[in-house]
Amino acid sequence: MKITDLNTANFAGHNDWRLPNVNELQTLADYGRFFPAIDPACNNGVDSFTQSSVYWSSTTFAFGTSNAWFVSFFNGFVSASNKSNDFFFV
Repeated sequence: MKITDLNTANFAGHNDWRLPNVNELQTLADYGRFFPAIDPACNNGVDSFTQSSVYWSSTTFAFGTSNAWFVSFFNGFVSASNKSNDFFFV
């Protein structure tokens, strides 16, 4: 689902969704959990469906603008990859 779709649908009662920067996205990771590495309160199946997958941030990688930072909610791992990769958007 695209961010514009979330805003149009007023997802979770909000219409101001945006792609978080890498620091904001990493705060959602729960390093005591795996598959997904996120607190169950943030993934209750009603308003959130975080999958054990890789999610893009809005932060471009400083040493290669064709890359951006992501957070993997398999385990909370943070890294950068080419923006053409097919990862999830939050």
